Amino acid sequence: MFWIVLFSLLWPQAALADIVLPTSTTIYFEQDNAPVTAPVDFAVSCYGYSWAPGPSPELAPGSYTPVEVYSFAAQCPSYGCSIDEPYYLNYRYIDYCLLTATVDHTTSLVNIGNKPYSECDTHFTVQACTSYFDLSADPTTAARPVHSRSFWLALLLTFIIETAVLILALKVVLRKRLQPAVRWKTVLSLGVGLSAATLPYLWFVLPNIPYISVVFPKWYVWSTLVEEIIVIIVEAMLLRKWVPLSKRAAIFISAIANIASFTIGLVLAYWY
Repeated sequence: MFWIVLFSLLWPQAALADIVLPTSTTIYFEQDNAPVTAPVDFAVSCYGYSWAPGPSPELAPGSYTPVEVYSFAAQCPSYGCSIDEPYYLNYRYIDYCLLTATVDHTTSLVNIGNKPYSECDTHFTVQACTSYFDLSADPTTAARPVHSRSFWLALLLTFIIETAVLILALKVVLRKRLQPAVRWKTVLSLGVGLSAATLPYLWFVLPNIPYISVVFPKWYVWSTLVEEIIVIIVEAMLLRKWVPLSKRAAIFISAIANIASFTIGLVLAYWY
């Protein structure tokens, strides 16, 4: 026991390796080589890959699609403000971080490298960090997730699953309640059309809306739930427009299709 305590005292970083350290960060926003003195609302999102507690898998570049592995949001009321944000980055590999900042109703998107801060000093159980962010950087140069082949395969699989569930649900509803003689061609067109009209929202549009990451910065499950609910509502609205269904029936069919495709996708991803 004595040697364990002694080792911990001599090597505090080893003892605190998996603990969230209280961190105070002084932040400086600049734009066009001038300090930004106005209040700044900002959100930082870092992309890469994560793993269960243990050794890093050290994935090769191009073998994975960078996903959001860390994020936070805050407000900086003045130049050189201080925020309290513990940077827990264990079991995460970060390729790059993007900063979305709003000043005077103008939004800037900046690539800030592979760390959510500029530099940090650790003093036993406390971290002191400093960050310099240049909001005048060209947003078009900011890094974006590169969609690998696995991403497109997952998208195709989701499209197939959701379309199949929609077709089955629509077939049952239309033949039993509305149009007993409805043709397969009509049902197939409805299923494919609904999936094609809503999946782009879920896979490309909603994940890039800063508002969702600002409201739910640390809870990926909640942000995913919000995105799924939005898609279910949009899909139900389209379904009611194309087919004479009640609100309850349209929402039910849309929810079943999305829940089924999401659940099957999770199971396949787990086994894969």
